[in-house]
Amino acid sequence: ADKQVQDTCPAIIPLPNKYSLLEVNRSKFFYLKTNTVIILDKGAAKIINPRLRKQWQTLFKTNIHRLLDLDLDFSFNENRNQSLNDSIPSIMLNLARPGDKLISDAAVATKTGSYRLSIAPNRVVITANDQSGFLYGLISLMQLGIHENINNQGSMLNSAKLRFPCWQIQDQQNYEWRGLMLDESRN
Repeated sequence: ADKQVQDTCPAIIPLPNKYSLLEVNRSKFFYLKTNTVIILDKGAAKIINPRLRKQWQTLFKTNIHRLLDLDLDFSFNENRNQSLNDSIPSIMLNLARPGDKLISDAAVATKTGSYRLSIAPNRVVITANDQSGFLYGLISLMQLGIHENINNQGSMLNSAKLRFPCWQIQDQQNYEWRGLMLDESRN
């Protein structure tokens, strides 16, 4: 039953606004390894400063280690030439250009926090308008990887890599604030 659910909707909270698992990539995966680099285009490099990159790197490394006991250390790189080599897995962060539709609804395509996440066997591409869009895209990617690897503990956990199903995701915030309220007095 879990496999059927996994093939119909991604394991992301909150559930993205639009998503699809292409038939051609249904049984293929992207593997995040120790040599995986995060490549920023010129626009993304301008809005994601080195301090923010270090914070995100620490956040993901810590959570992957805590949840999966994997030590993966990936780096941010502004060198686009490295992205041309398909033998090196890469995650590309691209700043949306004017006219890009991150989501199908043009009225909210430029909304803060919107992003498009495309996962292919050799590359992940996250396109966003701003820092929060890139962060939400990376968080969605990590949720997919953590869920996939927890569900496949026997086959994956012994190797130093994370695997991600090849989803195509378009998302934006439905509300201005993302959060959770826990009312301790009534629980």
